[in-house]
Amino acid sequence: YMNGALGTGPFTVSSYNKGHSLVLVRNNRYWGTPASCASITLQYFDSDTALADAMEKGNIQMAVPLEGNENKRLAAIADTKMVEGQSTRVRFLAFNSTVASIFCDEQARKAARYAMNVQTVMAADGNGGVPVGGPIDPLSTGYEDLTGLYPYNPAKAGPLFHYFSSSYLGTISFLVPQGEGDVGRELSKQISSVSGFKVNLEEVDQKTLQQRISEGKYDIALTTLSNTLDEGAFAESGSPFVLQDSRAQQAWANAVHSRNASEYEANVRAYAREVSNNAAAHWLYARKSIMAVKSNISGYTKNMTDQLLPLHDVSVK
Repeated sequence: YMNGALGTGPFTVSSYNKGHSLVLVRNNRYWGTPASCASITLQYFDSDTALADAMEKGNIQMAVPLEGNENKRLAAIADTKMVEGQSTRVRFLAFNSTVASIFCDEQARKAARYAMNVQTVMAADGNGGVPVGGPIDPLSTGYEDLTGLYPYNPAKAGPLFHYFSSSYLGTISFLVPQGEGDVGRELSKQISSVSGFKVNLEEVDQKTLQQRISEGKYDIALTTLSNTLDEGAFAESGSPFVLQDSRAQQAWANAVHSRNASEYEANVRAYAREVSNNAAAHWLYARKSIMAVKSNISGYTKNMTDQLLPLHDVSVK
């Protein structure tokens, strides 16, 4: 690995500047159909703002905004179109279901799902998304729209919370990523208005968020799963999101040990419905993948561009 890539592909690496750029050139010895472009340079930016600056100046011809906060600006650039696709990244509100949190109680988790509005988070996301209601996104095997299980309904949330005494409810710790404080405050109002909870909202960086979730030092956390490998996170031992529920764990085991594709699809769908019924988390939406592309570019894909970027067929007119 020190001196060359493993295997062969339509491109070879011409140069690499860590944190800045990667230059690919067509591999003329590639066994398959040659790449459409002789050379492609991937540039990396610290923010969507820097990305949009480069697009406005004509320094780049394709842009993949990850946050979405500059999408309107990108769309306004001449001879540029916004390309919308689907992603497997699912945003959700994690519940600490260990005995250290009130959300070890299934009724509290169900009440919280009714209390917090998916649209509050999705409307603030520049990329937008597709509501899911469960752990599987529309691109993945076994997907089923489960949004009808726990629609936003404060009138249902209130009676479920009132089962608990006010002294038992106390104060909950709610973690949100940096930059999403406004979303966190609105969600906090939604849950406190029907529950009696006092909410301690903390806006933290990504490293702290993941560490606190891993250590179980939270009650609710706004976070994301890539879902390419994480579908079983709510039933697998060792996962910070695992629900200690024998039916959910058996449902996932059935999926893992499926004998063929059709059996897997049925089993993973049953698993998703089981963990959603038990409110293991409050799954919000699968993020859309967005690209800004100059009109003279063709041959690109539109789905999962926030994770994968096939370049073989990309060409410039």
